[in-house]
Amino acid sequence: MSNVRWWARLCGALGAALLIAGVMQVGFAATPASGTISATHQRLTWTGGPMVGSAGAVRRVTCNPSTCDDFALNVDLPLSAFPNHLPVLNLKLETQVPNLMDIIICAPGHCKDVNAADYEVFSASDPGGSVSHAIQAPIKGAWIIRAGCTLCAGATYTMSASVTTIPIPPNHAPNFKNVLLPGPTADQPEGAAEPGIRLGPDGEIWVDGPGGSADFWGSYDGGETWKLNQPAEDAPGDTWITVGPDGTLYADNLVLTKGLANLVYVSKDHGVTWTESTFPANIDSDRQWLTADPKQAGVVYFTYHDIADPLIWVYKTTDYGQTWIPIASISLQEIVNNGKFDTLGGNTSGPIIFDADGTQHMTVTFTDFFEGTIENAHPANEDFHISRIYVLTSTDNGVNWSFSMPVDDYQKGYTHHGHASLTNDKKNNLYLVWSERPVDSWKTDVYMETSTDRGKTWSPRHKVSTNGASNIFATAGAKGDPGRVDVVWLESPAKDFNDHKAQWRVVMAQSTNALSATPTWTRMQVSPHIMHAADVCQAGTLCLASGGNRNLLDYIWMDIDKRGMAHVAYANDLGGLRTVYAKQIGGTGTIANAPAVLGTKTTKPATKPATKLPATGVGTGAFGGVLLSVAFVLWRRARRLPA
Repeated sequence: MSNVRWWARLCGALGAALLIAGVMQVGFAATPASGTISATHQRLTWTGGPMVGSAGAVRRVTCNPSTCDDFALNVDLPLSAFPNHLPVLNLKLETQVPNLMDIIICAPGHCKDVNAADYEVFSASDPGGSVSHAIQAPIKGAWIIRAGCTLCAGATYTMSASVTTIPIPPNHAPNFKNVLLPGPTADQPEGAAEPGIRLGPDGEIWVDGPGGSADFWGSYDGGETWKLNQPAEDAPGDTWITVGPDGTLYADNLVLTKGLANLVYVSKDHGVTWTESTFPANIDSDRQWLTADPKQAGVVYFTYHDIADPLIWVYKTTDYGQTWIPIASISLQEIVNNGKFDTLGGNTSGPIIFDADGTQHMTVTFTDFFEGTIENAHPANEDFHISRIYVLTSTDNGVNWSFSMPVDDYQKGYTHHGHASLTNDKKNNLYLVWSERPVDSWKTDVYMETSTDRGKTWSPRHKVSTNGASNIFATAGAKGDPGRVDVVWLESPAKDFNDHKAQWRVVMAQSTNALSATPTWTRMQVSPHIMHAADVCQAGTLCLASGGNRNLLDYIWMDIDKRGMAHVAYANDLGGLRTVYAKQIGGTGTIANAPAVLGTKTTKPATKPATKLPATGVGTGAFGGVLLSVAFVLWRRARRLPA
């Protein structure tokens, strides 16, 4: 039976179970129901169950009392109690065959109600057995440690918490200032993985991510102070934000509870108030991007990939998001000119970028589906296997697109499962970066190709990463002088990014001669120390079933300011998931003779409550319907496969 048919049946079964569980409201309590971990009380054990049902997840975990069992853990581990060391909170869950359970970890301020979405899930890889996780320097407060059923039939479990220490790591990022972005209040932290970052025309900085809500942080003083904006309380999916030439903000959220539809929120007053736009796309959309035209106010492009069919859609608004019109439907089958493709395997586009004259470019990653390729891939068949990267170019405002294929690694290597980064400089030279592992090895490296003719032809590939065995989530920024480009990624010395003991840092390599035949690179660290200590699952929404860690989701992002200095957004999950903004304060930029300061003509807006739109919430029953929809899409695809 093919993997597709297997996943279709699994999603169907889980969806039906969740619909039933949505009706059930009988829950169980851990024994005891609460406890404290402190410098003087460093070990706890509790038990729970029996529990039945399932609480599967796509991107976020939802559960009701019948499928989740909470333990209130009060954490008080001040750094002053551990001289020259960091405290580490160790959690371990043990259950019996044939039950499959997860540790669902809610930092203070998360999991506000029983149906709340959460950020951090650690799954047992096999039915029965155990799963463990360690959190460095956990923040003080009331944590919820949740035992969640993936598939349970009368499951009982034992969970323990203990404290160990590690030496305090030194600061290895003198050229970057790292800032934890704030929560709704001083006492309520907030964080989101998969953050995007965009700099506006007047120096404003915006970071987005799918956190407790759809989170959008804004700064109007060069990144010194930040304000969290949550324009709606709809269940967060993929998020993105863009800034128009007049400072208008366009923020998007992919809403699971509305059939994978998108809501766009528009603000003309720096995020003080927001209005909701119409849906640019409805059910079956995924990984959306918004790009404001840099010269025409009110003009924004919206792109996404279709889950069921090999299509990239382009929508456009010319009236500040009041109406959206589809202007292009790009068939991936036309690109490769054959009938075998793996649509679910991660095909997706990147955001549109603009040359100085209005020419548009975007990336499309693609997997040809050949029988046996995914099933027999080394070393883990749960990873998506993207083998080709296309760059699409439009010279007529997004209506028609020409194709080039700078990366063709079919049967040679697998690129990052859906995100290749594309940037350009002031002279319209293009820089494409991606991470890739060979088909017969574990090691993953970052590569770059360049184009000096608007993507018609491409240079040979150049390897950017030189240290560490695993290098993933590559993102690039240029916007300056020809040949100057920054590349940022996550680096680990672990041989395999699926290694559960891997430790990760954010690093950056700079080149001032990237257009030459032999580019040279200067490497520096972005994060001051380790920001993730676990595997990084590359299987997308299938990570929960495969037992992979998807705390960081699928990417990090960067942008370049008017001085040519780098701004980076990434997630740190060591002490509780937080979104980090990193600003380059030293080293070389992408502009040789840059102005002395970052221009900020805008003023900081008055601080008054942002207008919020009605909440929809998400429950287990509704989520079961989403899983059944996914099962239907997989079933459609499975019908095309040989028996």
